[in-house]
Amino acid sequence: MVGNELLNEIVVTHHITSPERILDEMNIGIKKALRQQATQIEDGMDMGLVVIDKEARVLEFAGAKNNLVYFQNDEQHVIKGDRKSIGGSGSSIKKYAKHRICLCNDAGEKVVTEFYLFSDGFGDQFGGTGEFGKKFLTKKLYQLLQKHHQEPIPEQFRNIKQAFYNWKDGHHQTDDVLLLGVRC
Repeated sequence: MVGNELLNEIVVTHHITSPERILDEMNIGIKKALRQQATQIEDGMDMGLVVIDKEARVLEFAGAKNNLVYFQNDEQHVIKGDRKSIGGSGSSIKKYAKHRICLCNDAGEKVVTEFYLFSDGFGDQFGGTGEFGKKFLTKKLYQLLQKHHQEPIPEQFRNIKQAFYNWKDGHHQTDDVLLLGVRC
């Protein structure tokens, strides 16, 4: 809830729309809200953020320990988020990197792009038939996305959800799971 309030304040009130600047401000805001310098509270959050400029045909991404996976021309690309959470221990001054992806080809024509943001819960899930008690791992998620990214979004959802539940195979869910897929 603290993160949601801060995000609204940064974007709506202060009109900051560059993803790396939003993460920078989130980091400062979380540290202040939780009084982390005085209380030694180590809580933080991981986050991936995408901003799409439709006129410029550009997707911008910044990540705090979260990656972005995207496909163009059936080719999978991974942009790694920075290896630092929002909030938590360490210096209050962290600068996050911005990554830009062109949504058009060299001739300026729109290129279909599918992109995915996800929490660590999918890869951290224990399960597996014949591999009982092992984690799903991010590598398997990337393979699933490669296999299904060209399908209509509702079909992708069904297939990936089924793969997740098949993997869990009776194991208790260990973490929250979020997978967001967008085709633009």
